[in-house]
Amino acid sequence: MSQWLPNEDLPRAGTPLARDVFERGFERVRRWYGFYVCGYVVMHEHVHLLISEPERGQLLQMLKQNVARELRLPEGSPFWLPRYYDFNVPSEAKRVEKLRYIHRNPVRRGLVAKPEDWKWSSSFITRLGPRES
Repeated sequence: MSQWLPNEDLPRAGTPLARDVFERGFERVRRWYGFYVCGYVVMHEHVHLLISEPERGQLLQMLKQNVARELRLPEGSPFWLPRYYDFNVPSEAKRVEKLRYIHRNPVRRGLVAKPEDWKWSSSFITRLGPRES
């Protein structure tokens, strides 16, 4: 599981556009690296990912670069803070616990009433199936 922090000083960091760009970039990198997505949520000021492990360091770097590039930030304006929290999930029980935590993030913040109501989350997919395009 990983948590990343975008640079909140940038005006685009917490926008719906930034969250949409992250989701598109995340799907593109998922296809390139072939990792499994167990769950995710993109919040205003952070991202939670619960994914399988192939070449995690490389894929995280690629994802962060693609998102920042697509948002067309001014040269020298980092979108992501250099730190992130990363750890292995050792059991199925812990995976379920973390997935619930991830999906309930927007509810705890008072942004939506139910996890599946937050557009930028895998909760919608895991409960209802893929979104209509």
